[in-house]
Amino acid sequence: MIIDATPSKIRYENHMKKEALKFLETLVNTPSPFGHEVRGQRVWLDYVTPFADETWNDAYGNTVAVINKGGGPRVMLAAHADEIALSVNYIDDNG
Repeated sequence: MIIDATPSKIRYENHMKKEALKFLETLVNTPSPFGHEVRGQRVWLDYVTPFADETWNDAYGNTVAVINKGGGPRVMLAAHADEIALSVNYIDDNG
């Protein structure tokens, strides 16, 4: 069986809950350049906190959410929180 998966044939809204789609749109539209990931992490944390038993930020800038801490099996989902961005570090007299 061949499935036509061209973007014009797929309606992503039909495959995701509206609140999940809204979260995804907010997350990808939140600036999170290298060294300034906090805004994006806050969007993620606000979304997962209602589902988590425990959340925290560590000394390295990681944001963590735990569900059912003592239970098993254990699964870890990890991702980068920053995005590719340009950083201006010098402007000469000519701009």
